[in-house]
Amino acid sequence: MVSLGPRPCAQVYVACGYELTAAVAFPSLAYFQLLRFPLVMLPSTIENCVNGLIALRRLQAFLEARSGQKNSYLNRHKNCSCRGCGC
Repeated sequence: MVSLGPRPCAQVYVACGYELTAAVAFPSLAYFQLLRFPLVMLPSTIENCVNGLIALRRLQAFLEARSGQKNSYLNRHKNCSCRGCGC
């Protein structure tokens, strides 16, 4: 994944008429290396945020139910796994 970023950027840099020297190439490689970890973690971070939002919505629905309606909330979800059903 890391090798896919620097190579096209260097080719575009050279195609624009600039000279690719060591003073330009090595710092740019360092920046791509710094970006590697955040880009790898981005999909799992998005997934965790979505899962947290779903859990908060379920908790809010449960807490907002009146005391007599708690059983109806639990009965409504008795036969569903609540994984992606939009509850």
